[in-house]
Amino acid sequence: PSYFYDIAKELLSDDQIQNWIENANTPSHKLSESDLPLLDYLQFLLEGKPKSWGHIAIDETQDLSPMELRVISNRLADNSSISLTGDLAQATGTFFYRSWEGILEELGRNSNYTVRELTRSYRVPSSVIEYANQFLAASGIQVSGAIPFMDDVDSLNKVVAKSSDELLRMAIEIAQASLSDEQSVIILAPKSILEEISRVVFLAQGKAQIRTMK
Repeated sequence: PSYFYDIAKELLSDDQIQNWIENANTPSHKLSESDLPLLDYLQFLLEGKPKSWGHIAIDETQDLSPMELRVISNRLADNSSISLTGDLAQATGTFFYRSWEGILEELGRNSNYTVRELTRSYRVPSSVIEYANQFLAASGIQVSGAIPFMDDVDSLNKVVAKSSDELLRMAIEIAQASLSDEQSVIILAPKSILEEISRVVFLAQGKAQIRTMK
């Protein structure tokens, strides 16, 4: 605490210093990747703005937290430019952005920007795209529906089960048929169904594999 006080006394108020000391992690707590934005911001408070870059390009931008976006913003000069790519509908992080304007606001770049929307899908068959687009409006995410580029026969087969037992039986039969044909399988299902499927012994041919996910 005394070492921290000597460093912080010219930068933070006594109340801020006391708050840091009272809530500081003990040495037994290891730093993790999620601590980096906080440490970066602390370094900014102690040492000032870091080196600026002329241009920064980011992929999968939708997965960055507001603090992570501010780490990047802190490395932009007034004349710097930035390129962002991503898909708001595929966010996997802990923060959800409803629009690109929200991301740009966190970066402090919401006054001068150009948006280019990419809607052509080159790797998903048209029948899957058409089925998925039905749910886009209900998601609340402001993106346009994808436009398919290729068609693939039997890429989507819809079946209806009258009960959960029948659904389980059909899922097992479909999975086993694919594995026997040397096609790998992934089963996405509720936890209750996955527990039943985990007890099934599947026979796979060649290098085919099976995975299950909630």
